[in-house]
Amino acid sequence: MTALKFNCGDSYEALYYTLLVGGPTLSYWFPDIHFSIYVVLSAILIIDLGSFKSLKLLEVSKDKKKDEDIETMTSKDAYMFPVFASAALFGLYVAIKFLGKEYLNLLLGAYFAFIGAIAIKHSLYGSLKRMIPWAAENEKSFSYRVPVLMKESTTEVYNAVDVTAYCISFTVGFYYFMTKHWLANNAIGVSLSVYGVESISLGNFSVGAILLGLLFFYDIFWVFGTEVMVTVAKNIDIPIKLIYPRDLAAVPPQFSMIGLGDIVIPGVFVALCLRYDAFRSIKLKLIQTVENGYSQFPKAFYYSCLSGYFFGLVATMVAMLVFNAAQPALLYLVPGCLVSVFLCAAFKHDIKGAYEYQEQGEEEKKKEEEEKKTK
Repeated sequence: MTALKFNCGDSYEALYYTLLVGGPTLSYWFPDIHFSIYVVLSAILIIDLGSFKSLKLLEVSKDKKKDEDIETMTSKDAYMFPVFASAALFGLYVAIKFLGKEYLNLLLGAYFAFIGAIAIKHSLYGSLKRMIPWAAENEKSFSYRVPVLMKESTTEVYNAVDVTAYCISFTVGFYYFMTKHWLANNAIGVSLSVYGVESISLGNFSVGAILLGLLFFYDIFWVFGTEVMVTVAKNIDIPIKLIYPRDLAAVPPQFSMIGLGDIVIPGVFVALCLRYDAFRSIKLKLIQTVENGYSQFPKAFYYSCLSGYFFGLVATMVAMLVFNAAQPALLYLVPGCLVSVFLCAAFKHDIKGAYEYQEQGEEEKKKEEEEKKTK
């Protein structure tokens, strides 16, 4: 699997996005290739790309001023996540039953077309900057303030690369909103997934285990215990899933899908494993920094966890085909990820090290809350 350097792998990044968005169209010319192969490969590529882009979080954890946009999850966040997710899911179910899906899809479609365009811009910027570096040299700025919502003005800096990326991304967003085409859906879904994996830090393995463990039961309950999950998935037509053609010649065309949550949630745990591998290598002085040795350090935890995810996803596809029914993917993905990491830690005699590993998160947030109280 290709190791991407988060600050100079833009050409590889562009190739990844091309394969992820356009790859499923190969099913039209190669109908004998089973759709599940595209599902598995797409999920792996997204997690791989997002994980290597997340290596920047190692530098952020050392320098709080470097990036304020990084989301770090705490144990409290992990405990509450399934609660909020359940409330949102059931809220959508009730809205479908009593309000109808037409107006709901119109409202949510506009919202996701907008945030999807922002995510696509984020994905495009690095590659465009590499292609037209001169366009990023002359920067301009403007200030604005939203009445009532903002007390002070905010200054934004932009260049020609930003403008170009925004033009492309909002064109895709508008095209999706007007047509709901599956390619535009996947462009938004892939960008949102990669951005989620690269930007969300679990803080430590304990938080990751809590989150995955609770969502394991969450997924089983809402899929097997009720009709809620399946009803929402079938009636809500927004880019919270990747769509893969099964038979484009059929009327209407036949598609399969995988939810973004089944990629992003395990993906942030896989990305944590990669950062821990890099941390161990720096601690053992195998490399000095991630930037100078991104492809040289051992990635035992990362490859173990990614392998566990792969086999879990294959098991999901097999179960879906055998039982011909929707499957809670986390039922298979969570054990695959957690067990593989535990076995790797045991083999490396590093269970204690993995347990004590801490990124910016719990301790920093507690200190910030204490500082706020004393002010």
